[in-house]
Amino acid sequence: SRIRKIELNNSNKVSTIADSSQGIDHPCGMTLNLSSDCLFSIQYNGDKIMKIQLNDSNKVTAITDGGWSFQDGEANKAGFKVSSHISSLCVDENDNIYVADTGNNVIRIVTTEGQVFTVLDNSFLLNEPSGIFYIGNGSFLVTDKFRLLRINVSNLR
Repeated sequence: SRIRKIELNNSNKVSTIADSSQGIDHPCGMTLNLSSDCLFSIQYNGDKIMKIQLNDSNKVTAITDGGWSFQDGEANKAGFKVSSHISSLCVDENDNIYVADTGNNVIRIVTTEGQVFTVLDNSFLLNEPSGIFYIGNGSFLVTDKFRLLRINVSNLR
């Protein structure tokens, strides 16, 4: 497994940013944070969120690694499992990561302080949220099995 970069210019150069030797295991979703020059990737096998620092080192760090659980709390202990998988993620202007946790029917946040919280739970009647896109000022577009929703989470936390 690897994450590759394709430069769409005259060279069309293809280079590997990160691979399995750095802990990358079946990446299936990514988001880029230009302000901190980081790429965040979802790992299908293990439901981890990995941070790749886009510089000369391309250092890879596991942001979440909670194993087989559905648990909020410290990011290194919080789980995204219970027969689920993470489908999509995005980053807000404060570098918080928002996650569409499909199998658990919730939207979760990984804060810059290293905490994981559920911000939209089953009471919002989400049905397998599979996409999330940050549009600013605490507002998101979320897709689930049947709908496209505009949700503001700034007053939910």
